[in-house]
Amino acid sequence: QTLSITFNQAVPAGASIRVQVFGVFFPNADADYNLSATVGFSNAASETIEVLPTIHVTALPWYEAAAKWLERQQWVQDWNSVLFLKLFLNPPLLISSFPVVLNGFLMALGIVLCAFPLAIPVGLGLALMRISRIGILRGIASFYVNVVRGTPLFLQIYIAFFGLPLAGLNIPNFPLGVIVLFMNSAAYMCEIFRAGIQSIPKGQFEASRSLGMNGAQTMLFVIIPQTVKRVIPTLTSEFILLYKDTSLLAAVGIMEVVMYAKTIVASTGSITPYIVAALFYLAITLPLAKIVGNLELKLAGSDTGSSTPVNGKKKIKFSDAIKGQGRAFKPASVVVPAGVGVAGSLGEKEGISPEQMSSL
Repeated sequence: QTLSITFNQAVPAGASIRVQVFGVFFPNADADYNLSATVGFSNAASETIEVLPTIHVTALPWYEAAAKWLERQQWVQDWNSVLFLKLFLNPPLLISSFPVVLNGFLMALGIVLCAFPLAIPVGLGLALMRISRIGILRGIASFYVNVVRGTPLFLQIYIAFFGLPLAGLNIPNFPLGVIVLFMNSAAYMCEIFRAGIQSIPKGQFEASRSLGMNGAQTMLFVIIPQTVKRVIPTLTSEFILLYKDTSLLAAVGIMEVVMYAKTIVASTGSITPYIVAALFYLAITLPLAKIVGNLELKLAGSDTGSSTPVNGKKKIKFSDAIKGQGRAFKPASVVVPAGVGVAGSLGEKEGISPEQMSSL
């Protein structure tokens, strides 16, 4: 309702001052709003210099109109009569804050989509340095990983956003946020890739060398493709963590999900915008968590030699294993309990002849 502008230095006589205000909220449609300007001097009393032109609002955005309609509904009034529901799940505020928080969602998504692809090659490079035979490379990578993983991301953000300007290095907020997040994520990806590389059997290295490949060719064409396949679920989890970490950028003024929600909460006194922000986070994290689970099951099934995950959805009949139908495991040895009755009943149930049972 009131905008105050203070000049720390004296304004020259006869100077023209132009003020532009964006994001002004007009609560009602088909209404007139009168604005006035007052100027005060350090050596004189304040005075109103002029009345600004009347502002006539002709229409509201669709979400504001929907919120106004909801406020007039009896069930909404009964709902908001409960203090807890009004604070955390206010229907009109839920609707009106959605498009505003959406802007922050797009900002957060843009940051993570830029930071994550940059962190992958950096993390892989650090992993190769950590397993290198050159001590200097191992030392540099270990120092970087230990420092980044050993300090809070919140502190790293503060150092970048407040320390760099003091050093004379001014970087816009968006690219600086991307840099801080991808450098932090790269340290964690380094350990992910290192664990994946070291999980590859040593026989793969020896087989590649026997084919005439050197160390670089072995790593590029044999080891890294297998490593990427194994670490995909973990990398997806890292993407989820990185997306949630964008909320920390609200502390330095980047207008992402939490920052937009915080602005609305400050003006309304309701926690509902934070609930809207949580919904935007869940819209990304829940599907990705499901994808991670499916990838882990699929990779577990491929590691056991089965074309389908071992999750109880598909079973291989014992008779198919004997007759050689479908893909089935072939045990090195089978222990059959003593007693013809056990083997006979099993053969009858699965349709196996006594000759097949005796050969088994």
